[in-house]
Amino acid sequence: MACAAPAAAHHSFAPHYDPDNIVTVTGTVTEFQFRNPHSFVLIEATNAAGGTDVWTCETNAAGGLRRQGFSPEMLTPGETVSITGAAARRDPTGCRVYSVVKADGSRLQLFGGEPSSEAEVVSGPVNEGMFGIWQVIPGSGTLGADRVTNQHTGPNAFAGQLTAAGRAATARYDQITDDPALTCTPASPWRVWDDPGSLTHIERLNDRIVIRHEVMDSVREIRLDQAAHPADAAPAPLGRSIGRLEGDTLTIETIAFSTGVFIPHPGIVMSADAELTEQIRFDAATRQLLVNWQLDDPAFYSSPLTGEFTLEGSDLELQRYDCVPD
Repeated sequence: MACAAPAAAHHSFAPHYDPDNIVTVTGTVTEFQFRNPHSFVLIEATNAAGGTDVWTCETNAAGGLRRQGFSPEMLTPGETVSITGAAARRDPTGCRVYSVVKADGSRLQLFGGEPSSEAEVVSGPVNEGMFGIWQVIPGSGTLGADRVTNQHTGPNAFAGQLTAAGRAATARYDQITDDPALTCTPASPWRVWDDPGSLTHIERLNDRIVIRHEVMDSVREIRLDQAAHPADAAPAPLGRSIGRLEGDTLTIETIAFSTGVFIPHPGIVMSADAELTEQIRFDAATRQLLVNWQLDDPAFYSSPLTGEFTLEGSDLELQRYDCVPD
């Protein structure tokens, strides 16, 4: 038996918050915004000049907090709390919550700690085949031939493969202001697969496979009855997909992406002509789902981009994401 894994932020918080600058703020809760893709605690605190400031401190998405055993009632307007977290890089009264200590001394560990005693319990692995509910295993994702695991911060793992056009597009992309999640848009299939703490449901419906990702309430339809993409495929954030199901392996081919970015952080861009191939295989020995992907984008990269990640079965149920734009 295992508890639901603590959910990381839906994207890397390093561009927005400084983990080397830890602050503690004591004040009165004015509002707790319990929502997706980010939750926020607003507290009124006394500043050095004797006046008051309203601090806005970000924490996990509501879906992840619920699975960790937290609820909208865990913080009440008017109560006194002390928040410890990473200081915002641009907002002098902003932070990324690590923990909250309440007036009675109880501690809420909202990031980087163990789930609460009320956390949902996962009994998996529960799936006997590809179809069912899945959750990505944190840290299982890798990028490229060197199997780089740090996918959300640091240098672009594919920088050495960028063409001149790719370098120009990368320079134009600002991961702080251009992340599609800020407008509740899924950036790409990679983004909705690889979201720790969120669930994915895969089902077969006659001539198609439907993949529902909890993130952004995303739905992908994989047409099994088409050997080629239609010529008039309209661009969409998750593209347009056809596929082949052979035994325990599903191969998905996707074109017509609209967002221009494959991995929002640190900013791995893609052109409108990018083509994504995903191979999804059920491993009967481990009852895990193994996902290998390849992005072919000659306009932006001199060779294909590759990566992989692993999912495990879950007996939890998908929740509505109901994203609120930042």
